[in-house]
Amino acid sequence: MIACGLGGAFDGCPCTPAEANATCFQEWKLTVECFEFDTCESLESGVSPCWKDFTKAAICGDDSCEISQDFGGDVPVDGCAFSQECLEALNRRLVCDQAMCLCEIDGMPVAMGTCWQSSVCRDAELAAERIENCCA
Repeated sequence: MIACGLGGAFDGCPCTPAEANATCFQEWKLTVECFEFDTCESLESGVSPCWKDFTKAAICGDDSCEISQDFGGDVPVDGCAFSQECLEALNRRLVCDQAMCLCEIDGMPVAMGTCWQSSVCRDAELAAERIENCCA
């Protein structure tokens, strides 16, 4: 990596077991190994699969999610829909009519993923809880 001028690419990474949990340390270890065996040309061009590994390792352990309300499209009239996108989890979506909600995981309906709407369409603050209850 240093020979390729990429020595600073890993600055700030939790590359030792003391800095990262076991799962994340393994991700960083595999990423560093990939960089060590790849060619300068591949790394510098940005087409190296190592960069995908690098991105995955960089977000390791970040279990944050963002929830947004969806409008239009397949949102039922007098209903609502919320999408939850997470860095390290499957994307989940909750589509509700006036009475019930249906959970989708990565665009596919979940067989047992239904629950009562419980005012989520009137109070978006309830979206995270409803997604968790319906999609669990």
